[in-house]
Amino acid sequence: MWQLVSAIGEIVLRRRGPESLPDSTFLAGMLLGVFVLLNLVLLWLNSGLTVLSLQNLGAQVILLFAFVFAALTFFKLERRFRQTMSAILGINIVILLIYFPIALGGLLLNVDVDAEPFFISMRLALFFWSVFIEATILARALSQPLILGFMVEILYVLPMLSMSEYFAPEVE
Repeated sequence: MWQLVSAIGEIVLRRRGPESLPDSTFLAGMLLGVFVLLNLVLLWLNSGLTVLSLQNLGAQVILLFAFVFAALTFFKLERRFRQTMSAILGINIVILLIYFPIALGGLLLNVDVDAEPFFISMRLALFFWSVFIEATILARALSQPLILGFMVEILYVLPMLSMSEYFAPEVE
């Protein structure tokens, strides 16, 4: 277990790629379960555990899996799917774990984390970090330069942001 955590930590720091993880359906499923559980807890903490937010989470997960599979299939590298998904889910779990103390701090200070500039900037910084690391993972999984990894990541991020906007609650 420690080797897995170490490998994911090194992927987050860009020292390793998804090829350092085992090609395991169980690992990808376990990381997916942890990822969904952490997102549910985070939604619950922010009082955003609604049917709309659950639909958004489900749609985001489906989009992530479908997009990574489509990108790998386009390059005829679908054999790397489980490792790539494990790496992407693993780094997102690390980022969620980094954000948890920030969200708990906002909750304890009775601050609206969706309106306070500090919390918005922290979420934005973590979002850009995740985009950078995911682009690195995709570049290594596709055996392509980092710039192509960014291009592929942008093709995922744009629909993901559109989808988040679609599932956002209406503002009066």
